[in-house]
Amino acid sequence: MVSLMSLWLPILLSAVIVFVASSVIHMTPLWHRNDFPKVPREAELLNALRPFDIAPGDYFIPRAAGMQEMRSPEFKEKMRQGPVALMTVMPNGPISMDRPLAQWFVFLIVVGIFVAYIASRTLPAGTPYMRVFQIVGATAFIAYSLALCELSIWYRRSWGLTLKARRHIRQHRVAGAPEVRRACLAGSARAALERRSGSGRHALLGAVFAPPGRRRTHRLDHQAHDGARGHGGRAAAR
Repeated sequence: MVSLMSLWLPILLSAVIVFVASSVIHMTPLWHRNDFPKVPREAELLNALRPFDIAPGDYFIPRAAGMQEMRSPEFKEKMRQGPVALMTVMPNGPISMDRPLAQWFVFLIVVGIFVAYIASRTLPAGTPYMRVFQIVGATAFIAYSLALCELSIWYRRSWGLTLKARRHIRQHRVAGAPEVRRACLAGSARAALERRSGSGRHALLGAVFAPPGRRRTHRLDHQAHDGARGHGGRAAAR
């Protein structure tokens, strides 16, 4: 099992890469063009709503006070006549991106922590890369995509908006899996080092962290070193 604290770097790196990549994607002119269509006669609607001075918040209209009123003929007539709407009222003035961006980055770190926690508890040290990629990718997919489906199921949010969230899972896979893999390798190396001593440690480190083309050479050198130690020990015994 890999320590969760040892994965702080992939957690932070994943959050930074997803933050930058998502910011670039969302700043493209065509990304949000069709997310929210313009209401007809917008100016008249705004003039009609402005005198009510509705406080920022989420509203459902028409709204019944309870199940009894919901069953009443009067409320059913309101629903039939419409409009029926879920409405989010924001504070007046220019939209500031500082608070949403800060909350978004914190959310990315939280997702990374949970993804790393699941990976560290289900993947032993030295797990093959593709297995790490599979677990990390599936967990991040659940966090970024499936969690938003209830907004389209229960609150009639456009499925197009919900499905766009799947872009983030691809970014998270690219950002997180390689670092988790390196952490697993490091954990495997540490565990093996605890069982060895002396110059064998240096040979093992070379075998684990050397480039792929040189790992076989390190491994053969290490075997030769062990053979020499064993031969010397047997000679001393005789």
